[in-house]
Amino acid sequence: PSAVNLGEDRTLCLGQQHDLDISISDPAATYEWTSNNGFYSTAPQVSLSEAGVYTATVTNSLGCSGSDVIEITTTQVEIDSQFLMSSQAFVGEEVVLVNTSDPVGTQESWVFPMEATVLEESKGTATIRFDVPGAYELILRNFQGECYQDIVKTIIVAEATELSDVGDAINPFIKEFVVSPNPSSGSFTVQISLQEVSEVSLRVFGLTSNHVHSEENLTGSADYEIPFTIALPSGVYMVLLETPKASQIRKIVIL
Repeated sequence: PSAVNLGEDRTLCLGQQHDLDISISDPAATYEWTSNNGFYSTAPQVSLSEAGVYTATVTNSLGCSGSDVIEITTTQVEIDSQFLMSSQAFVGEEVVLVNTSDPVGTQESWVFPMEATVLEESKGTATIRFDVPGAYELILRNFQGECYQDIVKTIIVAEATELSDVGDAINPFIKEFVVSPNPSSGSFTVQISLQEVSEVSLRVFGLTSNHVHSEENLTGSADYEIPFTIALPSGVYMVLLETPKASQIRKIVIL
C-alpha cells in the first residue's frame, strides 16, 4: 500500500493554515481528501485552515491505497514569530538572537544547526557562536498555547581575516559596548567602540513585552556615547546594538 503520514494533529491560531503534501512518485496515482466539515479535494497538496478531522487517501497505479487522519483545531488567538539577528558574522564571534514576536508567545523554542555552539539561552534571547564558515539556518518556533509559528532566517558566517583591520576572531568588530549606570533610574549612557567607522542602531526593548521603548540610528564614527533618559516602569530591559558586522545585547535594570 501507499504510505501516507500526515504527522501530528495541529492547533492553528488566528489566520494560520497548515500545508500538507501527500504526493508520491507515481504519475498515475490519485489523491482524495475528505473531512467531517465538508472539505473535499483530489489535489496532492492542500492548505487547511478550518477545524475538522481530515482523511487523506493515496491510490497508486497498481490500485494499492493507504490513508491517514489528522485533526485540525482552531483558536482565535493571535500569533506572531519574529526575531532579530545579524545576517552575517565572523567565525568565533558571538551572535545574539532576540525574540521580537508581538504578541510575545507563551513559550519559545530555538532550533540551531549542529555547527552552532550555544553560549547562553534565556527567555527572549540566545547567544551562539560558529567556528566553521558557511551559511546556516536558524529557526524560532513561537507558541501561543497549543499553536505555534516558525520563522527561519539564514546567517552567513565568514572567516574574520576577510576584514583586514579586524584580524583574527579574538579581536571582534565591537570592541566595547557598555551600559551605565546599571541598575539605573531611566537615565543611562551607552558607550560603543568599534573597529572601524560604521553606522549603528540602538534599541531599548522590554524583556517581557518586546515593546521598543527607544530607537537610535547613528553614523559617521567608530566611537559613540549616547545618553538615554526614558520614563520606564521598574523592570529588566534589553539594549540591542546592531552593526553591519555584528550584534550584541545588554540587559539593564530600571529601578
